[in-house]
Amino acid sequence: MPRRIAAPCSSPNQQPLPNSRRQVDWLGAKLQIDAAKAAGVKKFVFISSMGGTQPDNFLNSIGKQADGSGGDILLWKRKAERYLVESGECRSSVTRWP
Repeated sequence: MPRRIAAPCSSPNQQPLPNSRRQVDWLGAKLQIDAAKAAGVKKFVFISSMGGTQPDNFLNSIGKQADGSGGDILLWKRKAERYLVESGECRSSVTRWP
């Protein structure tokens, strides 16, 4: 019997905290990927965003603090995409929304 798990990642609907994008879009995704591998999941579909290879994309400026911390949402998402593909433990699919 196939098992499916939907695990959405999103940030709280509030003012972004420094590094919150890193926590949600990289570390949260990494924990889900690691848990899926440990559970023997055979296919993992990761929904991401376009622009992960464009450091100057305006979305990366959202939540960016004066000291340079925070922000970088697309860069953290891209890091999670690469981690999933490189894990090799399960068939992976990365879907990017425009």
